[in-house]
Amino acid sequence: MVHPPARSAVITNMTIRLQAIALCLLTTVFLGGCLSMGGANSLASPRSDNDRYTLSEQHATSQFGCSYHYRIYQPDLPSTATSLILGHGFLRDQDNMIELSRTVANAGIRVVTLDYCNMRLWNGHHVRNAQDMRDLAESLGISTDVIFAGFSAGALAAILAADDDTRAILALDLVDDADLGAKSLARLSTPLIGVSGPASGCNANNNGDALYTLRKQSALSTLLKIDSASHCDFESPSNWLCETACGDDDNKQIATLQRSSIIQRVVAMLAPYLS
Repeated sequence: MVHPPARSAVITNMTIRLQAIALCLLTTVFLGGCLSMGGANSLASPRSDNDRYTLSEQHATSQFGCSYHYRIYQPDLPSTATSLILGHGFLRDQDNMIELSRTVANAGIRVVTLDYCNMRLWNGHHVRNAQDMRDLAESLGISTDVIFAGFSAGALAAILAADDDTRAILALDLVDDADLGAKSLARLSTPLIGVSGPASGCNANNNGDALYTLRKQSALSTLLKIDSASHCDFESPSNWLCETACGDDDNKQIATLQRSSIIQRVVAMLAPYLS
Protein backbone atom coordinates (compact mmCIF):
# COMPACT_ATOMS: atom_id res chain seq x y z
CA MET A 1 0.00 0.00 0.00
CA VAL A 2 1.30 3.40 -0.97
CA HIS A 3 0.83 6.02 1.74
CA PRO A 4 0.35 9.73 0.93
CA PRO A 5 3.36 11.89 1.74
CA ALA A 6 3.51 13.53 5.13
CA ARG A 7 2.20 17.11 5.39
CA SER A 8 5.69 18.44 6.12
CA ALA A 9 7.06 16.78 2.99
CA VAL A 10 4.30 18.32 0.87
CA ILE A 11 5.03 21.78 2.24
CA THR A 12 8.75 21.29 1.65
CA ASN A 13 8.22 20.20 -1.95
CA MET A 14 5.88 23.13 -2.64
CA THR A 15 8.41 25.54 -1.18
CA ILE A 16 11.20 24.14 -3.35
CA ARG A 17 9.03 24.40 -6.47
CA LEU A 18 8.06 28.00 -5.70
CA GLN A 19 11.68 28.91 -5.11
CA ALA A 20 12.67 27.29 -8.40
CA ILE A 21 9.96 29.18 -10.29
CA ALA A 22 11.01 32.47 -8.70
CA LEU A 23 14.66 31.80 -9.56
CA CYS A 24 13.78 31.05 -13.18
CA LEU A 25 11.77 34.26 -13.47
CA LEU A 26 14.53 36.33 -11.93
CA THR A 27 17.14 34.75 -14.18
CA THR A 28 15.04 35.50 -17.25
CA VAL A 29 14.63 39.09 -16.17
CA PHE A 30 18.30 39.60 -15.42
CA LEU A 31 19.39 38.19 -18.77
CA GLY A 32 17.04 40.64 -20.42
CA GLY A 33 18.67 43.61 -18.74
CA CYS A 34 18.20 43.43 -14.96
CA LEU A 35 15.17 43.76 -12.74
CA SER A 36 14.48 46.97 -10.88
CA MET A 37 14.19 46.36 -7.16
CA GLY A 38 13.29 49.58 -5.46
CA GLY A 39 13.72 53.19 -6.50
CA ALA A 40 16.26 55.90 -5.84
CA ASN A 41 13.87 57.95 -3.70
CA SER A 42 13.87 61.28 -5.55
CA LEU A 43 17.65 61.55 -5.74
CA ALA A 44 17.14 63.51 -8.94
CA SER A 45 16.52 66.75 -7.05
CA PRO A 46 19.39 69.21 -7.48
CA ARG A 47 21.95 69.38 -4.71
CA SER A 48 22.24 73.03 -3.72
CA ASP A 49 26.02 73.03 -3.48
CA ASN A 50 26.82 71.17 -6.72
CA ASP A 51 24.01 71.23 -9.26
CA ARG A 52 23.09 73.92 -11.75
CA TYR A 53 19.68 72.82 -12.96
CA THR A 54 16.04 72.86 -11.93
CA LEU A 55 13.95 69.69 -11.89
CA SER A 56 10.31 69.35 -12.88
CA GLU A 57 8.34 66.13 -12.68
CA GLN A 58 5.30 65.58 -14.89
CA HIS A 59 3.12 62.76 -16.16
CA ALA A 60 1.72 61.93 -19.57
CA THR A 61 -0.49 59.30 -21.19
CA SER A 62 0.90 56.91 -23.76
CA GLN A 63 -1.14 56.55 -26.93
CA PHE A 64 -1.31 52.86 -25.93
CA GLY A 65 -3.34 53.69 -22.82
CA CYS A 66 -0.99 53.63 -19.84
CA SER A 67 0.30 56.66 -17.93
CA TYR A 68 3.94 57.41 -17.23
CA HIS A 69 6.03 59.90 -15.30
CA TYR A 70 8.81 61.96 -16.80
CA ARG A 71 11.36 64.46 -15.56
CA ILE A 72 12.93 67.51 -17.12
CA TYR A 73 16.41 68.54 -15.97
CA GLN A 74 16.58 72.17 -17.08
CA PRO A 75 20.08 73.74 -16.91
CA ASP A 76 20.32 77.11 -15.21
CA LEU A 77 22.74 78.22 -17.94
CA PRO A 78 21.98 76.26 -21.15
CA SER A 79 24.93 75.75 -23.46
CA THR A 80 22.87 74.44 -26.39
CA ALA A 81 19.32 74.27 -27.70
CA THR A 82 19.65 70.51 -28.20
CA SER A 83 17.86 68.26 -25.72
CA LEU A 84 18.60 64.68 -24.68
CA ILE A 85 15.72 62.24 -24.18
CA LEU A 86 17.02 59.31 -22.15
CA GLY A 87 15.42 55.88 -21.65
CA HIS A 88 16.15 53.25 -19.01
CA GLY A 89 16.84 49.52 -19.35
CA PHE A 90 14.51 46.51 -19.29
CA LEU A 91 12.24 46.65 -16.22
CA ARG A 92 14.30 49.46 -14.72
CA ASP A 93 13.08 53.05 -14.34
CA GLN A 94 14.26 56.62 -14.74
CA ASP A 95 15.78 56.60 -11.25
CA ASN A 96 18.54 54.39 -12.64
CA MET A 97 19.60 57.15 -15.05
CA ILE A 98 19.87 59.97 -12.52
CA GLU A 99 23.64 60.41 -12.37
CA LEU A 100 24.05 60.63 -16.15
CA SER A 101 21.10 63.03 -16.36
CA ARG A 102 22.51 65.19 -13.60
CA THR A 103 25.95 65.40 -15.21
CA VAL A 104 24.57 66.20 -18.66
CA ALA A 105 22.29 68.89 -17.22
CA ASN A 106 25.20 70.42 -15.31
CA ALA A 107 27.01 70.61 -18.67
CA GLY A 108 24.21 72.87 -19.93
CA ILE A 109 22.17 70.31 -21.86
CA ARG A 110 18.48 69.81 -21.13
CA VAL A 111 17.67 66.18 -20.26
CA VAL A 112 14.28 64.48 -20.29
CA THR A 113 13.86 61.02 -18.74
CA LEU A 114 10.75 58.86 -18.62
CA ASP A 115 9.41 55.62 -17.19
CA TYR A 116 8.35 53.14 -19.87
CA CYS A 117 4.81 52.19 -18.91
CA ASN A 118 4.26 49.61 -21.67
CA MET A 119 7.20 47.39 -20.72
CA ARG A 120 6.29 43.99 -19.25
CA LEU A 121 8.23 40.99 -17.95
CA TRP A 122 7.08 38.96 -20.95
CA ASN A 123 7.28 41.75 -23.55
CA GLY A 124 9.67 44.68 -23.71
CA HIS A 125 7.32 46.56 -26.09
CA HIS A 126 10.29 48.37 -27.64
CA VAL A 127 8.23 49.89 -30.45
CA ARG A 128 5.74 51.33 -27.96
CA ASN A 129 8.56 52.68 -25.79
CA ALA A 130 10.03 54.36 -28.85
CA GLN A 131 6.69 55.91 -29.73
CA ASP A 132 6.39 57.30 -26.21
CA MET A 133 9.84 58.88 -26.57
CA ARG A 134 8.91 60.37 -29.94
CA ASP A 135 5.53 61.64 -28.69
CA LEU A 136 7.13 63.16 -25.60
CA ALA A 137 9.69 65.00 -27.75
CA GLU A 138 6.92 66.38 -29.94
CA SER A 139 4.78 67.45 -26.98
CA LEU A 140 7.76 69.37 -25.54
CA GLY A 141 8.55 70.97 -28.90
CA ILE A 142 12.04 69.50 -29.17
CA SER A 143 11.61 66.80 -31.82
CA THR A 144 13.72 68.65 -34.41
CA ASP A 145 16.67 69.33 -32.10
CA VAL A 146 17.02 66.18 -30.03
CA ILE A 147 19.35 63.31 -29.28
CA PHE A 148 17.53 60.10 -28.38
CA ALA A 149 19.47 58.00 -25.88
CA GLY A 150 19.08 54.95 -23.72
CA PHE A 151 20.62 52.13 -21.76
CA SER A 152 20.29 48.49 -22.90
CA ALA A 153 16.70 48.01 -24.11
CA GLY A 154 16.26 51.77 -23.76
CA ALA A 155 18.99 52.21 -26.36
CA LEU A 156 16.96 50.05 -28.74
CA ALA A 157 13.92 52.27 -28.11
CA ALA A 158 16.09 55.32 -28.86
CA ILE A 159 17.02 53.88 -32.26
CA LEU A 160 13.38 53.15 -33.04
CA ALA A 161 12.36 56.67 -31.95
CA ALA A 162 14.88 58.42 -34.20
CA ASP A 163 14.38 59.80 -37.70
CA ASP A 164 16.71 61.56 -40.11
CA ASP A 165 16.14 64.89 -38.31
CA THR A 166 17.43 63.44 -35.03
CA ARG A 167 20.88 64.83 -34.26
CA ALA A 168 22.26 61.55 -32.96
CA ILE A 169 21.41 58.33 -31.15
CA LEU A 170 23.32 57.61 -27.95
CA ALA A 171 23.43 53.94 -26.91
CA LEU A 172 24.72 52.62 -23.58
CA ASP A 173 25.51 48.89 -23.81
CA LEU A 174 22.87 48.48 -26.52
CA VAL A 175 20.80 45.29 -26.70
CA ASP A 176 18.93 44.55 -29.93
CA ASP A 177 15.85 42.32 -30.12
CA ALA A 178 14.67 40.38 -33.18
CA ASP A 179 16.83 42.70 -35.36
CA LEU A 180 14.46 45.61 -34.67
CA GLY A 181 17.36 48.00 -34.17
CA ALA A 182 19.34 46.73 -37.15
CA LYS A 183 16.38 47.07 -39.51
CA SER A 184 15.52 50.56 -38.26
CA LEU A 185 19.11 51.76 -38.38
CA ALA A 186 19.47 50.57 -41.98
CA ARG A 187 16.87 53.18 -43.00
CA LEU A 188 18.49 56.06 -41.11
CA SER A 189 21.38 58.42 -41.76
CA THR A 190 21.39 59.48 -38.11
CA PRO A 191 24.77 59.07 -36.35
CA LEU A 192 24.91 56.24 -33.80
CA ILE A 193 27.33 56.86 -30.93
CA GLY A 194 27.75 54.59 -27.97
CA VAL A 195 29.71 52.74 -25.34
CA SER A 196 29.62 49.06 -24.49
CA GLY A 197 31.27 46.55 -22.22
CA PRO A 198 32.39 42.95 -22.71
CA ALA A 199 29.96 40.27 -23.86
CA SER A 200 27.71 38.81 -21.16
CA GLY A 201 24.26 37.34 -20.73
CA CYS A 202 23.00 40.71 -19.54
CA ASN A 203 23.83 42.46 -22.83
CA ALA A 204 22.81 39.50 -25.02
CA ASN A 205 26.48 38.75 -25.70
CA ASN A 206 27.09 42.15 -27.26
CA ASN A 207 24.54 41.66 -30.03
CA GLY A 208 24.18 45.46 -30.13
CA ASP A 209 27.79 45.92 -31.24
CA ALA A 210 26.90 44.56 -34.68
CA LEU A 211 24.74 47.62 -35.35
CA TYR A 212 27.80 49.86 -35.38
CA THR A 213 29.29 47.91 -38.28
CA LEU A 214 26.19 48.18 -40.45
CA ARG A 215 27.04 51.66 -41.74
CA LYS A 216 29.00 52.03 -44.96
CA GLN A 217 30.28 55.40 -43.77
CA SER A 218 32.33 55.09 -40.60
CA ALA A 219 31.46 58.67 -39.63
CA LEU A 220 27.91 57.50 -38.91
CA SER A 221 28.95 55.11 -36.15
CA THR A 222 31.22 55.55 -33.14
CA LEU A 223 31.61 52.81 -30.54
CA LEU A 224 33.81 53.08 -27.47
CA LYS A 225 34.58 49.72 -25.85
CA ILE A 226 35.16 49.63 -22.09
CA ASP A 227 36.43 46.15 -21.35
CA SER A 228 36.47 46.60 -17.57
CA ALA A 229 32.78 47.52 -17.33
CA SER A 230 29.84 45.29 -16.48
CA HIS A 231 26.39 45.81 -17.96
CA CYS A 232 25.18 47.56 -14.81
CA ASP A 233 28.04 50.06 -14.92
CA PHE A 234 26.19 51.84 -17.74
CA GLU A 235 23.36 52.90 -15.43
CA SER A 236 23.77 54.93 -12.26
CA PRO A 237 22.71 54.38 -9.61
CA SER A 238 22.41 50.62 -9.98
CA ASN A 239 21.89 48.09 -7.19
CA TRP A 240 23.46 44.97 -5.72
CA LEU A 241 20.90 42.66 -7.30
CA CYS A 242 21.73 43.79 -10.83
CA GLU A 243 25.44 43.74 -10.08
CA THR A 244 25.27 40.18 -8.73
CA ALA A 245 23.27 38.89 -11.69
CA CYS A 246 25.57 40.55 -14.22
CA GLY A 247 28.83 39.43 -12.64
CA ASP A 248 29.97 42.80 -11.32
CA ASP A 249 32.20 41.90 -8.37
CA ASP A 250 33.93 45.28 -8.03
CA ASN A 251 33.78 46.94 -4.65
CA LYS A 252 31.67 50.06 -4.22
CA GLN A 253 34.53 52.50 -4.65
CA ILE A 254 35.75 50.93 -7.90
CA ALA A 255 32.19 50.68 -9.26
CA THR A 256 31.59 54.34 -8.47
CA LEU A 257 34.78 55.38 -10.27
CA GLN A 258 33.88 53.20 -13.25
CA ARG A 259 30.41 54.72 -13.60
CA SER A 260 31.78 58.23 -13.20
CA SER A 261 34.37 57.57 -15.93
CA ILE A 262 31.69 56.23 -18.30
CA ILE A 263 29.47 59.25 -17.69
CA GLN A 264 32.29 61.71 -18.38
CA ARG A 265 33.15 59.92 -21.61
CA VAL A 266 29.53 59.93 -22.70
CA VAL A 267 29.20 63.68 -22.09
CA ALA A 268 32.32 64.25 -24.22
CA MET A 269 30.88 62.11 -27.01
CA LEU A 270 27.75 64.27 -27.15
CA ALA A 271 29.62 67.51 -27.85
CA PRO A 272 29.92 67.25 -31.68
CA TYR A 273 26.17 66.70 -32.05
CA LEU A 274 24.88 69.70 -30.12
CA SER A 275 23.43 72.75 -31.86
